[in-house]
Amino acid sequence: MQKIEWSDEVYGLGIKRIDDQHKQLLNLINALSQIGQSDKPVDPEFVKKVVNTLVDYTKNHFADEEKLLKRLHYPDYPNHSLAHRRFISQVEEFRDAFQNSPDSKVLTNKIATFLSDWLTRHILVEDKEYVKYMFSGSGPI
Repeated sequence: MQKIEWSDEVYGLGIKRIDDQHKQLLNLINALSQIGQSDKPVDPEFVKKVVNTLVDYTKNHFADEEKLLKRLHYPDYPNHSLAHRRFISQVEEFRDAFQNSPDSKVLTNKIATFLSDWLTRHILVEDKEYVKYMFSGSGPI
């Protein structure tokens, strides 16, 4: 998996707090990817720390984002929130699988690829939709 470089033009939503959180999530995903692609053996404690940080940070980020969506009365909030819950469930499953195979480069790469694909798609499609709604004048700011 190739490192994801943040670009305001591509990934930026124009909401500093959310953009900063997305950058941090991408940094964590890139760290996992780097571990999986390294010639060095996997350091299980470091990967465990990154995955746990990712789970916690993602939960906090989604809570912030969902507060914003509720405040906007965003009509697709239920689906957006469901996507968040499914993502957290999948990441927790990966975390549990990693506990059983802590030195697996294959699993580390699988986790990083899933996270990268999901997050970039989520930002580019679902998050950009609520930003369009927010700035269309349809919802309260």
